[in-house]
Amino acid sequence: MANSRFVHRRLYRRYEPTHGARHQHMNRTRRNPLTVDVVVPDSHGRITRIPPAYVSMSLRRMGPRFYGNPSYANCKLKVGDTEFWGHELFLSWKAQYFRDVFAAVHNDQYHSDVVIEDADGMLTGLPVITLPIEQCRSFDFVEMLYWIYTGDDDRWLSTFNGDNIDVIASNIERLGMTEEARALCRRFTSQ
Repeated sequence: MANSRFVHRRLYRRYEPTHGARHQHMNRTRRNPLTVDVVVPDSHGRITRIPPAYVSMSLRRMGPRFYGNPSYANCKLKVGDTEFWGHELFLSWKAQYFRDVFAAVHNDQYHSDVVIEDADGMLTGLPVITLPIEQCRSFDFVEMLYWIYTGDDDRWLSTFNGDNIDVIASNIERLGMTEEARALCRRFTSQ
């Protein structure tokens, strides 16, 4: 059984590296208590934990390749009349709303924002998620989605202005996005 490969996931309190330290020390934080801990056996069958900071860094590194890419996409996001390709791992990592939606989809439960795509009378099984977000001329969902995939704070912050900050903050709350997104709003308003 030592050679078997598996991934075990459980809920835990999130650990993040402290900033400014030469060595990465882990600090316990209670900001986001629902985060996935990935546990993988090594070649000798010993269990090792992959720190969430490493998973987050890896997702950010892979984000540009997956953003807008239909390869491995397992959903479509619909905002108004526009559709975007979505990847569950990236979306669920950054927003509670997506974790709830995908839990419903995986458990074959009804969710009011999800329709299973139907192509030529055949169900393809690809969920189309109509996002419950506010629209306005100056709000660009593309930039929010790009941030979800890449964590590029500066790019998203450059789209913030006095006209759209309230809409952005409202959408962050509606989607239950991480503390990082809320911190960006605070950073903009304190400037």
